[in-house]
Amino acid sequence: MLLVVGAVAPLVALLAADVYDARYAAIENALTTVELRAGFAAERQSRVFDRAAGLLSDFRATGGVDTAGGAQCQKAAASFANRNSEFMTVGVVDADGVIVCHSSIADRRSFTDPDLVSAVLKTSQSGVVVSRLTVGKVTGKRTLIIAMQTESGSTSPPGIVFASIDLASFSNLAELSVEDDIGTVLVVDGASGEVFAGGGVGRSLIGGNVGEPLRLAMQRHLPRAGAWLPLFGEEQVVGFAPLRAQGGSRPMMVVAAPTEQILADANQQAIRHVIVAVGVTVFALGATWLIGVAALAQPIRRLTGTAESIGAGRLDARVLIEPWQARELRTLAGALNDMAIKLGAAQEHLESLANQDSLTGLANRRRFDSALAVECRRAQRDGLPLSLLLIDIDFFKSFNDEAGHLAGDRCLRRVGAALKECATRAGDLAARYGGEEFALILSNTSEQSAISVAANVHDAIRRAGVRRPGPEGGFLTVSIGIASSAKGAGEIFPEQMVAVADDALYAAKLDGRNRSRIGVWPTTPVITFVDSDVAAPS
Repeated sequence: MLLVVGAVAPLVALLAADVYDARYAAIENALTTVELRAGFAAERQSRVFDRAAGLLSDFRATGGVDTAGGAQCQKAAASFANRNSEFMTVGVVDADGVIVCHSSIADRRSFTDPDLVSAVLKTSQSGVVVSRLTVGKVTGKRTLIIAMQTESGSTSPPGIVFASIDLASFSNLAELSVEDDIGTVLVVDGASGEVFAGGGVGRSLIGGNVGEPLRLAMQRHLPRAGAWLPLFGEEQVVGFAPLRAQGGSRPMMVVAAPTEQILADANQQAIRHVIVAVGVTVFALGATWLIGVAALAQPIRRLTGTAESIGAGRLDARVLIEPWQARELRTLAGALNDMAIKLGAAQEHLESLANQDSLTGLANRRRFDSALAVECRRAQRDGLPLSLLLIDIDFFKSFNDEAGHLAGDRCLRRVGAALKECATRAGDLAARYGGEEFALILSNTSEQSAISVAANVHDAIRRAGVRRPGPEGGFLTVSIGIASSAKGAGEIFPEQMVAVADDALYAAKLDGRNRSRIGVWPTTPVITFVDSDVAAPS
C-alpha cells in the first residue's frame, strides 16, 4: 500500500502544479486568441472602406459630378445613394466647404467637417480620407465620412466628393465575428474611445465609451495587441487592431472576453484535474487490491467450481487460468482439464456402446426406440408425415444353419452397410431391430417417398451380392413392411407405427418374400398391396 501511495504522490504533485498554472495559461491563451480575432475582424471591417472608396471613385467619374453642381450632379448623387445602401448621403463640396450638390437636399449649405475638406485637398488624386466619428447635419446620425478629390479632368475648380457611411454595416459585420467564447465585438473611434458599432453584447454598448485604459492601450500598442484591463466595469481580456483608414479617424476593432468567464473555464479544468488525481489514486489502490485477489482467490475459486462441475457429471466444464497468474495454478488447471477431456471421451465411448450395435455399426434397439419416440412427437407437433420401414432378411435361419454363424455375421454386416447407403438424410436412422430384422426411421417422409426408399433398399441388397449357400443358391433378398402417418394425422404412438409396419412385413413374407407391403395408418392395421415385388437376381 505504501508503495502505491509513493508511486501516486508525484502524479498528484504534478496535477497540483498544473492547477496553479492553469489560470495564467488560460489568460495567456485568451490574450493570443482575442488579438488574432481582432486582426481578422479588422481585416473584414476594412473591406467596408475599400468598397466605399471604389464606389466613391465611380461616383466622381460620373458625368456632371463636379463643383459646378447643378441638376445633373444632383440627380447623379441621388441615384448613386439609392443604389448603394451602405451610404446614407452622397455629395460634392467645393474648396470653400459649401455643399454644391447632395443626394438628399437641394439647397447649398456648409459642410459638416471643414477640416476633412482641407485634408482631402492636400492629398493626391487617388488619396482617400476618412473623417472622425461625427453627426451628419442632414441625417442627424453618427457616421464616418469618406472623401476624395473631384475628377482632375473637370473644368470646374477642385473640390471633394464624399459619402457618409451607414454604421449599421459595421455592426452587421461585427455580428459575424461573435463566437461562444467571445462576449463583445466593438468598432471604436480610436481617438475618442467612442463605440460606433458592435456585435453580440457590443450592440448594447453603441454610443458608449471604452474608457481611458483601453484608449491609451490602443494608442501605445499599434498595429495590434492584447491587454488585460477593465472594460465597462469588469475585468476583461481585450484584443484590438486598427482598420485601414486614412485621415482624422482611427477606427479600431476591439474583441473582448470577460476574465471571469475565462477563469471559470480554467477553474473547471482545475476541478477536472483534481478529480483525475483522486480517481487515479483510488484506481491505483483498488487495482492493487483487485490484482491481489485475482492472482489467488479468483483462480482457486475457478478450480474449485470446475472440480465440482466435473464431479456433478458436467464433463464439458473447463477452467482457464490467465498467463499472468501463478504457474502452479496453471499446471493444476491443465491437469484438471485433461482429466475432464479423458472422462468425456470415455463417457462418449460408453454412450456409443450403449446405443450402437456392435456387429453392424447401426443404431441398436435402445437407440431405435428412443429415436422413434422423438420423431413421433415431432411429427405430431409440427404436423409432418413420418414413415417407418421394418426389414427382414429372407430365409436367414437356413442361411445361418448352412453357411455357419461367421458367414451369418458377415451377411448381417453387409446388409447393415447397404441400409446405411439408403439413410442419406440427417433425420434418417438405420437400426438393427433384432436378429435378422432391421429398421429405417424416415422423418418428414410421405408414403410415396417411403415406397421409393424401400425400392432403394431392395436395390442396395441386390448390389451387395450376398449368395445363399446350398444347392438352391441365388442371392440374398429382404422383405419390407412400411408404416406411414399422413401429414397432420394427429396423435402418433411409436407402438402403433411398429405394429403397422410389422403387420405389413408379415404380409410381404406371406406373399412370397423379396417385396414391400404398406400398412394403413392410423386406423386398425389393414394391409394394402402395391406393385413393389422385386425379382431376385438370377
